[in-house]
Amino acid sequence: MSSIEQRVERFEDRREIKNIMGKYVTSCLLCREDTLVDTLFAGRDDISVGFNNGYYVGREAVKGYYSAVCEATAKKSKVLQEIFPDQLGKLSDEELYGVGPFKAEPLNSFYMQEAEDLQTAKAIWMVEGSITDITEKGPITSWVWSYYAADFIKEDGQMKLWHVLHVEETNCPNGTDWAMPKNDYPELPEFASLKDVKLPEPNQPADVWERFSASRGAAKTPRLPEPYTTFAETFSYGV
Repeated sequence: MSSIEQRVERFEDRREIKNIMGKYVTSCLLCREDTLVDTLFAGRDDISVGFNNGYYVGREAVKGYYSAVCEATAKKSKVLQEIFPDQLGKLSDEELYGVGPFKAEPLNSFYMQEAEDLQTAKAIWMVEGSITDITEKGPITSWVWSYYAADFIKEDGQMKLWHVLHVEETNCPNGTDWAMPKNDYPELPEFASLKDVKLPEPNQPADVWERFSASRGAAKTPRLPEPYTTFAETFSYGV
């Protein structure tokens, strides 16, 4: 492959990586997490998604996590329909789905490295997000500043997600102290059925990332991508 051909392929890979993550956060905004694995991830079984408290490793675990997110969204929308019958009572389950939760996760400060062999790539973004959840305490909107980091692997000539890491630096309900966030709102009886809505625990629990606090010390970032030749020479954002 000539130098010009390599540069063109690198440009196309860079564009595709940006598009993949744009589609990822847009799918989350639209509460369509259950489409992510089949549309954006590689077809292999060693995919993973990681959060502050651990990793979901393997295709079944990753799909199970995203499906659980969508099941929780459906329950939250249903509760709002019961509370607001005049506004939402006539909506079908399909029309109702997604009413309530709102996840704005704009991707910033993009940085990436692609392997010299052009078969894998690594990238990281900062996110200054605002997320509204529907809980047993009613709707709660929080500032959620976080990092997305991901490994990508080429499959049939196209970049695909391989390992995704999403760690929150802060998760602070609006109006509370960033260093000591509090969620001491009272539970509301009309939202009581959401108290038992929980997501499955990671199948590989770990203390992946400590959120910002007054006692954590200096700010830091996840490890940045570094130049590398093949994936065997670099670290992974999975496990």
